[in-house]
Amino acid sequence: MQSTKVLNGSLKFEPNGKKIVLLIRDPRDLVVSYYYQMTRRKNKFEGTLSKFIRNRKRGIPKIIQYMNITFDYQNQCDQFLLISYEQMKDDLGNVLEQISESIGVSCHKENIGKTVQWSTLENMKSKAFQDHYNSGILAQKNDDDPNSQKVRKGKVGGYKEELSKSDIDYIEDYMQTHLHKDLLGLYAKK
Repeated sequence: MQSTKVLNGSLKFEPNGKKIVLLIRDPRDLVVSYYYQMTRRKNKFEGTLSKFIRNRKRGIPKIIQYMNITFDYQNQCDQFLLISYEQMKDDLGNVLEQISESIGVSCHKENIGKTVQWSTLENMKSKAFQDHYNSGILAQKNDDDPNSQKVRKGKVGGYKEELSKSDIDYIEDYMQTHLHKDLLGLYAKK
């Protein structure tokens, strides 16, 4: 596979011989999060969540394409580790141990524990709210709109609260016909 342009056309990546950690997230949750990023933080999409989901340039078709392409890189990598957002929510300490082992970095359990404590949703929200890094990148864009926060809910399965049944059906049908079978197994209908 050659380097590929995906999403905004700027991804150029040559995986040969590299150690790769691929972080994926349930496409149903990801598309909701990405919608708020594009509409409330970047102002790069105007329209409803339902229209965004079906948008070939930014919605589920592009997200699935990106997931498939990056997953296929594993055959060209020296080392490939697939991690899911859901695994991280379930047991971040264990995931961090897997990552450090995979990339050949020694990490003390004490440091992993501190990292897990530091990266709680509440702490990350607080850091973003305070613009802890003075970059503006994490700052809330609109004080009256919690969906303009970079760190919003961090919820697994939150799409069920945001999407209509027809939107969920559309996404799940698209996943069934387009998502790599090995990834689809992780995100079967729930």
